[in-house]
Amino acid sequence: MTIIEISKYIGKMSPLLSGTGFFIGMLFYKRLNGFYRSLSIFLGLMLIIELAMRLLGNILGYNYIFQPYYAITEIAFFIYFYNKYLLSKKYKALLALQVFICVYDMAEILYYAFNPVSPAQFQSYGKPLGNFLVIIMVLTYFYEKINSFDAHRAKHIGFNLMVFLYFSCSTLVFLPFNFMLNESTGIKFYFWTFNAVLIFIFYSYLCLQIIKNLLMARDLKLHTNMKL
Repeated sequence: MTIIEISKYIGKMSPLLSGTGFFIGMLFYKRLNGFYRSLSIFLGLMLIIELAMRLLGNILGYNYIFQPYYAITEIAFFIYFYNKYLLSKKYKALLALQVFICVYDMAEILYYAFNPVSPAQFQSYGKPLGNFLVIIMVLTYFYEKINSFDAHRAKHIGFNLMVFLYFSCSTLVFLPFNFMLNESTGIKFYFWTFNAVLIFIFYSYLCLQIIKNLLMARDLKLHTNMKL
């Protein structure tokens, strides 16, 4: 099996995983707490974006112009998610950075919408910048944990470690985005395969966390009923 075939095979798994996580989340929506409901909605958003990118690729033969939409959807979710569930304080510098990156992503979308370019000219920095912001939010979370212990928020340390690893590694893929669009020797497929593996691992982890929360909620309900 060639690296291209491996990349395509793993890539086909990501919509199945995101669709599974979203379906489970919607099916048992009332049993999940807000944290895991939001994760299931994130998987649903990623499913929509990925299906749209695949459809665009089939119609036009390329889908790179959709990358800024992917970037802003992802970062908008994580800004909301961290502010609501994981960060206990508001930081002016962090807020300014969040606004700047969202504005930059919107500007990129508008620019490429009205100024179509070839793959040789296309270079989107929205995804690397978004990754950088998520990494900063994760580090801010750990900074808060070091300075003041919060048992409720501290239970998500494992989740934050996974997010940190995923977005750090993803940055290595998307920084040379223009190079990968135009590279002709086949090296780019190693990058795409690496990215497909990252997404597979991250989505699998999110699905498992959603299922784990459902099982914990079930066990808690059984324990409560036994007491009664």
